[in-house]
Amino acid sequence: MDALQRVSLRILGVFLLLSPNLGWAQGLTHFQHKSGDGAVVFPQALIVSKPDVQVRELTASGAQEKVPQWGEQASAGVRAAVEGVLAQRSDFKVSPLPALTEQEQEALDDFLAAYWVVGQTAHLMMNYGGSPWEHRRTKFDYTLGEGLPWLREKTGADAIVVALGDDVVSSGGRVAITVLAAAAGVGLQGGRSIISFGVVDLRNGNISWLHYDQSGIRDLKNPDSAKVMTQSVFESLPLGGKLVGAK
Repeated sequence: MDALQRVSLRILGVFLLLSPNLGWAQGLTHFQHKSGDGAVVFPQALIVSKPDVQVRELTASGAQEKVPQWGEQASAGVRAAVEGVLAQRSDFKVSPLPALTEQEQEALDDFLAAYWVVGQTAHLMMNYGGSPWEHRRTKFDYTLGEGLPWLREKTGADAIVVALGDDVVSSGGRVAITVLAAAAGVGLQGGRSIISFGVVDLRNGNISWLHYDQSGIRDLKNPDSAKVMTQSVFESLPLGGKLVGAK
């Protein structure tokens, strides 16, 4: 994840933290791509990219320190959760991401980087953009501009599942201070988890579906928490190979 992606997700996190105060927030809403007539066949053959979950520890002083080992642990847990959820869906055919050449990996990384920016922007504006974005909610047509036809040919997949997470875990000292502050009537920031998923069409770069979940009590480096949040998000995933969004 590069600096631009981290900034994008941090902005999303700030909006989510402030969302209870935003009267026009839409809540945990999922969106799926719609063509000109409002209908599209949802991709059926999928590959799953490696989840990218960043985990930071919130210290007693309020500083956030990145913990790479926790991030790897959380990413592995989210991947297992995604694979478990999709394995229960007979309407999807899921293939493993094959070994890629250096050039192919670079192209995939660029594609995913574009998703992080476009996808998170879509999340923000669809959920918190207010009435000016109402037309985009009824006709959700966000796209990366182009797909990855070579990856589709190589894997036979129509789309790729992407996952991005951000976890802030309170240290023991932070928990103690938060409890004491609460007793005095002062609210302090605590830990929180955000997980975002998207399905991107490899044929044209269209974001076929995206959704997210947030929690103030979950911890993505805990496999059970990762599973619960992933299952919650994927409940809205349309049927693979079926027409969705028809008027």
